[in-house]
Amino acid sequence: MGIMGIQAIYPQKRTSMPDKYHQIYPYLFKGLLIDRPNQVWGIDITYIRLVNGWISLTAIIDWFARFVVAWETSIIMDTDMVVNVQNLIPSRA
Repeated sequence: MGIMGIQAIYPQKRTSMPDKYHQIYPYLFKGLLIDRPNQVWGIDITYIRLVNGWISLTAIIDWFARFVVAWETSIIMDTDMVVNVQNLIPSRA
């Protein structure tokens, strides 16, 4: 295959090739000392492959403790999924 120049057809990793027209946003936490829980949270939305299709997972993560504060799954990705995970966050009282 190498001699003939044949290669498999599948999506290649292109994570290090930024588009020249894409806006570069500043890193807002640069210089911020994250030294306690509940100081900075992040959110991630990802897909999980199932036998019959896909499911969306939304998770809110505490950056200091690396702890999942709340999570929600849904078969469709819509705003209700994000609102529902926000309502699952325990109070800080």
